[in-house]
Amino acid sequence: MAHKSIHTLTLLTVVLCSCEWGFADEPSPFPPLPFGGAPIDYWGESDDAVSRMKRAIDAGRVELAEDERWGLLPSLLRELDLSPDSQMLKWSSGSPHREIGPMQPRAIYFRDDLALAWFPGTPHIEIAVQHPRKGTLFYTVTSTTNGARIERPQRCLACHTGANTGTDVPGWQLHSDVSVKDAGASPWRNLTSPALPFEKRWQAWYVTGSVRLPSGRPFDGKLRGAYHRDTSDPAALLVRDHWLLGMNLVTRWSYEQQLQRPSDKTTVAVVRYLLMRDEVPLPKPLPRETAFIKAWEKTGPRDEHGRSLRDLDLQTRTFRYAVSPLLLTSMVQEQPREWRLALYRAIRDELDVRRDGARIAETCVILRATVPDWPEP
Repeated sequence: MAHKSIHTLTLLTVVLCSCEWGFADEPSPFPPLPFGGAPIDYWGESDDAVSRMKRAIDAGRVELAEDERWGLLPSLLRELDLSPDSQMLKWSSGSPHREIGPMQPRAIYFRDDLALAWFPGTPHIEIAVQHPRKGTLFYTVTSTTNGARIERPQRCLACHTGANTGTDVPGWQLHSDVSVKDAGASPWRNLTSPALPFEKRWQAWYVTGSVRLPSGRPFDGKLRGAYHRDTSDPAALLVRDHWLLGMNLVTRWSYEQQLQRPSDKTTVAVVRYLLMRDEVPLPKPLPRETAFIKAWEKTGPRDEHGRSLRDLDLQTRTFRYAVSPLLLTSMVQEQPREWRLALYRAIRDELDVRRDGARIAETCVILRATVPDWPEP
């Protein structure tokens, strides 16, 4: 299987380089895959940040203290290593919580492999975490008189699978109100992604900062003090837009490899996405001096010149370099080596063809310095 996958991925670079994105003409959903049983065993025991926290709570090593103002939120942010500066505020919930609205938006905090959702007064906090083999797992943390109760409810998949994820695997919900007809040429043109036009993208979100964008509601002064931060940073929203569909695509790729059903369609989609070929340009440059940007760029490996795939551009695009930092996450790095090498070769070959400027050349140097097992030319 390894040799076949490597050969197939090498051939796929020809598809990526020589023709238009066939997906755009055929935006049909991916076929369903079985994930309940072996080898994926989606509902089986998991080793992830939330399950480890639960085991520590059950063993008495960790206690989630309740804050009078914000309930379990501060304790969870601390235990799960989530920065309050990653806060984004969504006033249209995309969830069953009727309490969420313009005067009580939902706050979302995230890091590379985990996101947490909370709103004032709720006893229920929702968490999604990435597992390299199982994909996106969903938890709820509920405040009770006997302490915090952590569960993995199956009802979450009512919304978090199928067409809503863009890849028909358990994952992040990407549904938007943009019709295929109005959205443009990308295969992801009517889903929340970097390909979604900006005038349609952030209609349900608050956006803070001095730059006014085509969509996004300015933060209401009446909300100040009700949340950990008075921000919903557009740079955080840009990273989130890129991250969610990317994670769903890598999950789909991992599932197919585990089930020994690799498909050219999925591999082409993953490689093209990691090369950020469908990102629409930013309508305006964004400020770079925010707490979120400083926290985001502080982490991750760097080359000898201090450059990283995580570096943000924010002038015309989200990331400065030509390959997505999703490549550095556990969703790729904890896959079997032969799968990773095949993926790397396809990306490398595409970059070799497109070596048309300093940005590509710098990206290649960064990849060799910071990605384990990156293949030589």
